[in-house]
Amino acid sequence: MLPADIQDVLARILIPGVLGIAAIITLAQYFSTRRRHLWPHTTGRIVSSEVRPAEITEHGKKRTVYFPVVTTSFEVEGRKFQIDRIARIPIPYDKEESARIIADVFVPGSETLVYYNPRSPEEAYLVPGGEVGGKRLVWISLSLLIIDAAWTWLLFTR
Repeated sequence: MLPADIQDVLARILIPGVLGIAAIITLAQYFSTRRRHLWPHTTGRIVSSEVRPAEITEHGKKRTVYFPVVTTSFEVEGRKFQIDRIARIPIPYDKEESARIIADVFVPGSETLVYYNPRSPEEAYLVPGGEVGGKRLVWISLSLLIIDAAWTWLLFTR
């Protein structure tokens, strides 16, 4: 058992601090994703579309996963760029066929929208945002902030 003064410090500082930090990180993640949804876009041309295998280790076991990789060229303000990803975070598939379905959506030679960072156009994706969460992240972070405020208020008013 911890001494009472250490328990008090943990209850008054550590728990509210962790909740507050978690809420801030969650809100930052939401607004970062939201900002990418608002990036400008241009028309690009799909150069190639393929599936690449990769070996990963999970829980000490190696396994092969498959990533759809789409290479796209585009131009912003006279500068040419080439990217090889669909979204910010590549999604691995357990089956090559599943990755192939995604890759086959992007037909080489066809045009597609490319969303790019206006400050750094080499940071670009075919699917803006590219992260899971959306408004759910805002509700989670607001809930954490409310719990944090209530916890802090209860501790300092007793």
